[in-house]
This record gives sequence, C-alpha cells and structure tokens, in this order.
Amino acid sequence: MVIETHKVECTQTINLSEEEIQSKYDGQLSEYMTKPLSALIATIFKVLTNKKVATIYSTVLYMLRMCICWLYIHTFIMDA
Repeated sequence: MVIETHKVECTQTINLSEEEIQSKYDGQLSEYMTKPLSALIATIFKVLTNKKVATIYSTVLYMLRMCICWLYIHTFIMDA
C-alpha cells in the first residue's frame, strides 16, 4: 500500500482506555497521539500489525547505503 501524506502535525484520538492500550499494545500507543500524519499512520500500522513499516526515507537510506557499498567495493577492492 502506498499513501502520500503531508508532514503537518495532527492529533489522533485512540478510542481505547489507557488500561486497554497498556495491556493490548504494551504502551506503544497513547490515547492522544500528535505527530506528522505520515509518522502517525506508520506508527499505528506498525503497532497494529506488529510488522515493520517501510517509508520513503528508509527505502532511500537503504539504497544510498547499497550505492556506497558498491562504490567502496569497486574503488578499493576491484582496483587492488
């Protein structure tokens, strides 16, 4: 799933009591959450599905690391 959002902070109310949030989600959520919309969606999806949520930032960072590794290999190891 791909969702394009903005980075304006917004507040989301979780319709569960604090006790339910603590027992079901180990305190990873709170009754009122204020974050940029993209971070808010990612956090809620991650907690509810118990899986890693990939963001554009993490994907770009991964690709950048791979490029740096490739350059290192070809510059220092292949030329030696």
